[in-house]
Amino acid sequence: MKNYIVWGAGKIGCSFLEECERKGVKNIRVCDSNRELQNTVVYGYNIENPLDLVEVDNDIIITSDVAYNDIKKNIQEHYTHNNRIIGYRDVMIMGEKEILNIGSMRFLNGFEIEAGVYLPNEFIEKLDKTSFNKIDNYIFLKKHKRINKWAHYSEIYDHYFRKYIGTGVRVLEIGVYCGGSLQMWKNYFGNDSKIFGVDINPECKRHEENGIKVFIGSQEDRAFLNNLKDKIGKVDIIIDDGGHTMNQQIVSFDELFDMLVDDGLYLCEDCHTSYMEEYGGGLRRNNTFVEYTKKLVDGLHYQYFSDSDKGKEKPCDNIKSISYYDSVVVIEKRKRIERSISWLC
Repeated sequence: MKNYIVWGAGKIGCSFLEECERKGVKNIRVCDSNRELQNTVVYGYNIENPLDLVEVDNDIIITSDVAYNDIKKNIQEHYTHNNRIIGYRDVMIMGEKEILNIGSMRFLNGFEIEAGVYLPNEFIEKLDKTSFNKIDNYIFLKKHKRINKWAHYSEIYDHYFRKYIGTGVRVLEIGVYCGGSLQMWKNYFGNDSKIFGVDINPECKRHEENGIKVFIGSQEDRAFLNNLKDKIGKVDIIIDDGGHTMNQQIVSFDELFDMLVDDGLYLCEDCHTSYMEEYGGGLRRNNTFVEYTKKLVDGLHYQYFSDSDKGKEKPCDNIKSISYYDSVVVIEKRKRIERSISWLC
């Protein structure tokens, strides 16, 4: 495996090094231009002077967003080797005993994970491409704008979405980011599909193209969401990959679920934030999205409530099923039948 120089031992760099230390990564050296940090030890790594590494032929990982361009220019001007220069967001830190959730994808026979820093392409080469579905093929083997998704999501997507391929499906995704997932949906469903994106960042409008339209607004602004429904009309699939806070996820579902056609799908991603305080979450904490959907499970069974329990929860008259996966909740819409029938044959 390639050796790496990590450039930067500030706040982001320390977080990066902490994960390296936690996962047993040994194939890196660390430098920082701040002389006060040089010759100190952070998470077991001695911080070196960048000038002492100019002739070292290692890939260089820059752990800075603000100073990235300046550091890159400095490296290109002074380093004698043609080192690859990489942003810290573009690598994977892996431990040798990790068990990775990659959905339906499989590793090549004989591959054993070594503790280290991996570039995405290095990781992809360890995967058995015959295990890829259509979404995996697009993400890993095609050219596209940047996509940020957990690897196991593609199995969930393909399980629910494949029936819509070539049907002229209408899809709304909250969270445009760099536009890559909007392109992915267009590729997956076909050119006759209609893909709509929502993002709070006005720059995301530049990701519009034939078959893809982007609306700018907040997913927790109920007035904006109601106006959005008037502009778009009914859709077959809604994907919430937005800000992931509790209020954002709950408000979006409250306002947009009736935007789905009957038999439509609502998929909320990154629901692990329901357990993270910085997003308003916490285990069994009131008003998290996961706890909110648990009440929907009760409402799905409203017809079986005792008379004394009716009124404690709202009936779910338009939900067919609620499915939970690691970090994903999928809700299928269908008008509830009046009474279940028990067969006796």
